[in-house]
Amino acid sequence: VGWLLWPFVSVLGDQAWVLRLVSGGLTLLTSVFLARLALDLAAQTDERGQVDAAQVRATSAGLGVLLLTSPALWGLGLFYVHDAVMMTFLSLGLLLGTGALQRGSMLLWLATGAALALAFSAKVSAALWIAAFGLAFLLVPSGRAQLRRAGPWLAALIILAAAALFVLWNANHGWVTFRHVGAEHLAPETDAPGERLGRAVLVLLALIILTGPAAALLWLWPARRDAGRPAGLAKLSKLTSLGLLLFIALPALFILGLSLTREVLLNWLLPSAL
Repeated sequence: VGWLLWPFVSVLGDQAWVLRLVSGGLTLLTSVFLARLALDLAAQTDERGQVDAAQVRATSAGLGVLLLTSPALWGLGLFYVHDAVMMTFLSLGLLLGTGALQRGSMLLWLATGAALALAFSAKVSAALWIAAFGLAFLLVPSGRAQLRRAGPWLAALIILAAAALFVLWNANHGWVTFRHVGAEHLAPETDAPGERLGRAVLVLLALIILTGPAAALLWLWPARRDAGRPAGLAKLSKLTSLGLLLFIALPALFILGLSLTREVLLNWLLPSAL
């Protein structure tokens, strides 16, 4: 991720505070992108063309609580690591991608592809979340209809170009990334069944802790509060909601399954947790 750090170091010098400035700025941007996404989704109109103002206010209040209590978000800003860069561009790509789905804008599709390509360039594991969101296009009719347009294909082409550069670089350097990931992160370990199950339980606990204690309360609170209200509140399209669900769930399930075969790093859970 030196490509992002280089202009700051060139101007301000190679100092610890410069690293903190960049990582803190990336975390701030991640917060802004996630908040904008949540507010945009809450402010969608219902079938009568109306916006539920109470839902928007609840989302705004909930974001404030969640951002203050989520260890994943404010903890990410303490370090300048690949995860900080990946999370910023994954969040941006998710925000732009949902906007592209709703508006069909070619410019938004190109920006989505660029953001997700940068996320992949920062950390290869971003491919898990990119593929999970893209899978929604194949699972619902409205998604397959989107594939008749040029926008999604151009976004995919940008991402594939970044992946091709990654493969080309590895081919010229002894496949170092593939050997590292295969040996250090994917190779199964010979552990007792009890140890494997214990790791899986720890992964589940870590996901809950990283998400923040407020997340579970905010997840349940609107449903209980709105249980007696009439239908017709703002709803997501099936494609958008499925894409968000797969984006969160599939990589988390993959990491949970991997924990049954070997040790995993808890920072892998950050995108799904956030």
